[in-house]
Amino acid sequence: MSKVGKIAKGVAIGLVLAIILNIALMAVIWFAGLRKYYKPPKELQAVATASLGDLSGKVDEATLQQFQNSEKSEAYALGVNANGDIVFMSPKKAWKAARKEYKEGRKYVDHKLNYKHSSKTYYMAYIDVAKDIDKDKNATDLQKRRIKEWANFLEIYKNSFPENARR
Repeated sequence: MSKVGKIAKGVAIGLVLAIILNIALMAVIWFAGLRKYYKPPKELQAVATASLGDLSGKVDEATLQQFQNSEKSEAYALGVNANGDIVFMSPKKAWKAARKEYKEGRKYVDHKLNYKHSSKTYYMAYIDVAKDIDKDKNATDLQKRRIKEWANFLEIYKNSFPENARR
């Protein structure tokens, strides 16, 4: 019985070490590589609140109305970064609000058109789908409207991240 106990103890220690190494590896991957794609770099963050003059020609009136008419309009507060691009004052809050608000459109694209899930790094394909969504006869009017609104959101959201972080 002592041999079985020693083997079981060795297996348990091995499993614990494997789990610790796995957690350490995930931490290294996150902090060394992936973190930069999920946090907007300082040079692309908003430096000032966007005025109507800043928005003209860069954001269409329908998109502005979309954000202003939202229940969570404070999450969609627009600003201008150092490059002169329109960005959300708080991209993280805007992302959370938009994921909930435009869920019908996102889910339709995810399931019916076999697109990968939307994440903070994988979203550019949704902008392309929105351009042709009117041709899709299976989508409801609500789904079509929501995917277009989701694409409008993403057009501004993408300005908070470098081009190599977008897919």
